[in-house]
Amino acid sequence: MGAIYDINKADEKKLDAYEEFPKVYVKKYFKIFGKKVMFYYMSSKTKQTEPSRRYLSSIIQGYKDCGYKDSHVLVSRARRIKAR
Repeated sequence: MGAIYDINKADEKKLDAYEEFPKVYVKKYFKIFGKKVMFYYMSSKTKQTEPSRRYLSSIIQGYKDCGYKDSHVLVSRARRIKAR
């Protein structure tokens, strides 16, 4: 599940900071239908931990914004983390 957004270089720099690139995430590019697409993935050097409440909330909101029907599954997961 994902979404593709059209962003400018300034937004990409902000997203890099938000995703803690290159400390936590690695950024890669590829082409699809002639368009350059960027994505992040977690570095193998990064210690696996539970996402923060803020980060998880932003992911849930993104799924909702994209019309993902099963966002309740993500909300349930968020509630379990918040309860800790």
